[in-house]
Amino acid sequence: MYEAYIGLGSNLPSPEAENEVRLAIEWLRSTYGPVRACEPYRTAGEGKKSAGKTYTNTVAAITTTLSIAELDSQLKAYETSRGRRHDTPEVTIDADIVTFDNVIIRPVDFERHYFAHGYRLLKS
Repeated sequence: MYEAYIGLGSNLPSPEAENEVRLAIEWLRSTYGPVRACEPYRTAGEGKKSAGKTYTNTVAAITTTLSIAELDSQLKAYETSRGRRHDTPEVTIDADIVTFDNVIIRPVDFERHYFAHGYRLLKS
C-alpha cells in the first residue's frame, strides 16, 4: 500500500468551487476508500498562470495499491469528467499528487501555501 497526498483546488466562484472540492473528496472516498482531508480553505493564486485569482483548496490523503502513474491517470480522468480544460484560465477542479509513498513528487506545489497549509493540518 502507498500513501498519497493529493492537492485539490478550484478557482470557480464560491460556493461552486467549494462544491467541486467536496465532490472530489467524495469521489476519492468512493474510488479508493477512506480519505483524510482538511476543510476547504481559500487562497490567493500563486505563479504566473494563477496570479490574481482566488482558489478553494484542500489536501486529501489516501492509501492505494495503484502505481503513481495509474493514480495520476485516474485523477486526470476525473478532472476531465468534471469539465477541466487546460485551454482556459477557469479551473473546475485540479487534482495533483504532491507526495507519494513519502516522496515529494511536486516540490514547487509542496512548498506553496495552497498545499502546505492543508498538508500541515493533516500531518499534525
